[in-house]
Amino acid sequence: MNIKTSLLLAALLPAALAASTGCVPANERTVHRLGAIRVDTIRLEYANAHLVRAGDRAFLVDSGSRETADALLAELRAAGVEPASLRAVILTHGHADHAGGAARLAALGVPVVAGRGDRAQLARGQNDPLCPTDDTARDRLAVDQAARFDPVEADHWIDAPTPLAPLVGVEGEIVPLPGHTAGSLVVRVGDAALVGDLFRGEILSAGADVHFYMCDLADNRRDLERLLSEVAPSARTLFVGHFGPVTPAQLRDLLAEPWGGDRAEGALSLEPRPR
Repeated sequence: MNIKTSLLLAALLPAALAASTGCVPANERTVHRLGAIRVDTIRLEYANAHLVRAGDRAFLVDSGSRETADALLAELRAAGVEPASLRAVILTHGHADHAGGAARLAALGVPVVAGRGDRAQLARGQNDPLCPTDDTARDRLAVDQAARFDPVEADHWIDAPTPLAPLVGVEGEIVPLPGHTAGSLVVRVGDAALVGDLFRGEILSAGADVHFYMCDLADNRRDLERLLSEVAPSARTLFVGHFGPVTPAQLRDLLAEPWGGDRAEGALSLEPRPR
């Protein structure tokens, strides 16, 4: 990374990442139409929640933080969906910036779907230990590790590939892909895959990048290869938890790069993790 790029990142990243301070760009909603499926990506400070619709059936993937729950409900209504009418909220993983609004939705009667491996984390309302992969994440670690959210118990725990239709009335599949957390899930629907924090979008341009927190980079690389080859080989758009969306070609470009250096320094292990 050259000096000019480093200075630009230093100037922009605090605004992009300071999720708990409010010193970030305004919330926004971007509409993506993929055949019969519509995905509204709701940016809540710096984390994405995705409203997925097929006809009159709607469900949510991820829920932002506890602090952005009011903004989430307002954005859903602005999109023409009453929050209580959602078929479910599916949590791609149990971190505070993605699962933090789930308790508010559960209180409205919205069923919660989550990976069984994250059950303890969701019950505590506290992130498991985070492993930063670069200097940006190391600078943010204390804040992100201290994040709290209202505990939530899922109505449906996922620990094996599960058809989506019985849960939300839309054809697709929920596939466990542990790595970022023990209960990480991928939601496959139509031509899209919603992948949470398996990776992230680039901040300054279109593309894919390693997530800020990942405890086993070698395992993460294998998960991304499996995502492309087995879990969602026909997906044309990959919706991520931060920035994006990303195309499969952009993810392949990331996989073609060497993984190591600063990223490897932040990860706890480069050895395969047990499945």
